[in-house]
Amino acid sequence: MQKAKESTSSLAAGFGQRIAQVAKKAGGKRALADSTGISPSQLYRYIAEQSLPTINPLAAIAKEGGVTLDWLITGAGAAGTGEQDAANRHVCIPQVRQSFFAHDRAPQESDTLANILIDQRWIARKGRPGDMVVVEMSGHNMYPSLVNGDLVMIDRSKLEPLPGKIFAFWLSAGMIIRRLDIRPDRYVLASDDARHEPLDIDPDKWGEIRILGQIVWVFREVR
Repeated sequence: MQKAKESTSSLAAGFGQRIAQVAKKAGGKRALADSTGISPSQLYRYIAEQSLPTINPLAAIAKEGGVTLDWLITGAGAAGTGEQDAANRHVCIPQVRQSFFAHDRAPQESDTLANILIDQRWIARKGRPGDMVVVEMSGHNMYPSLVNGDLVMIDRSKLEPLPGKIFAFWLSAGMIIRRLDIRPDRYVLASDDARHEPLDIDPDKWGEIRILGQIVWVFREVR
């Protein structure tokens, strides 16, 4: 029994460090756990080499990282092909349905409309990739800052209500995107288009509003 354990450990020596490298490229350990469906605690045990992953989680990690399974398990050979190496310089940010925000959880495959490939170094200046999602802007309330049909990137880690910033909010009727203004006696969810009335929120009702995240970027098609 001891001999078999030593053989397995020898074959996979350093696999935890290689998984950690994939996690870094994916935007962090939590992002890799979310994207592969592996629980964060289990992924941490893999990285610490306290638990040996079976083929299914290894395949999911290799696919997410764009690396070969052989390299991930043994460290032998190149990590990936030229195409994979190019992919390793990018991360996928999911474009989700607005209904996704009804649940406070990581995006699932059923929530995702598309994956947007973005350069790692660029998005690192905006925040942690694992905290980002993209959603389509609907309506004209935020014109000209945001236009109907724009794809907006939301950083779900930025939940502090900062005046002047544009946030996505969840109300009983669904998701809205507005600019936050904080007055002495109320919160104001304001439209950039003056033709649309602002939404005033009494401080005692603020707890009923859920901040989904701050808008940090917009992708706009040239029309």
